[in-house]
Order: sequence, then structure tokens, then C-alpha cells
Amino acid sequence: MPVQSCSLLFRRQIWERCHYPVEYRVVGDHVWFRRQMKLGLKLVSVRKPIGIFTWHEDDIAKRLGSHGEDALADVNRKTLGMRSAKLWFRFHHLTQGGLFRPRTINYEIFDRSGTRQKKSAVLPRLGLSRN
Repeated sequence: MPVQSCSLLFRRQIWERCHYPVEYRVVGDHVWFRRQMKLGLKLVSVRKPIGIFTWHEDDIAKRLGSHGEDALADVNRKTLGMRSAKLWFRFHHLTQGGLFRPRTINYEIFDRSGTRQKKSAVLPRLGLSRN
């Protein structure tokens, strides 16, 4: 899902037109959101903080581990549309620097006493899956 469901707000009529799939324990929000999109849900952006998302030790996905629920069971991944979407994503990723090795950034921090500390950080690199 491209957006975390906790960051979305919906009108009551959206909830009433397509009920939440209670047969899922972990991926229900993904399934519900995809159903809403198929029904023509339109999204708008609010340019200010409206909520917060946290991970915690009692997270249901962590407790259940490999839960075996498939949110994309109804998606045929072999269609021309899905294959072209994957190719487009990979092409876009590569044109945005996907082939470059991770870079190390070196920087210095000066504290109040004037002492200099040299630091470095490796920029993260997103990889492409092989499927």
C-alpha cells in the first residue's frame, strides 16, 4: 500500500459503502483500501500534521509473525498491466540513480568548546526485488 492507512481520514459514507474485511487480522486495511480505490475513491492531501504512527512491541504483525494472509490474492501478477508497471518502476528507479553504489558522507561537528568531531554516514540504498 503506498500510504500507511493510519494517515488517512475517511468520511462515514466511505466506511458504509464498503465494509472493512474482518476475515483478515493483519492485512485487512490493505484489502479494504484497494477495494475502495476500485470503487473510485478520490484522495486529497492535507499539508499539515493530522496524526502520528508508531511501531511498538505489541504490534499484531510482530506477534503473529509470518501470518500467511495474502492481501493481493485477487491480483494476477502475470498480466501485461502488472508487468509493465514493474518495468516502469524499475526504469524510473534506474534513471533516478538506482545503479549508483551507496555513498559515504563525511561531516564534522563542532561542540560549544570548539572541539571538532569527524563523523561519516553511509546513505541508504533501496534495492530492486528479483520477482
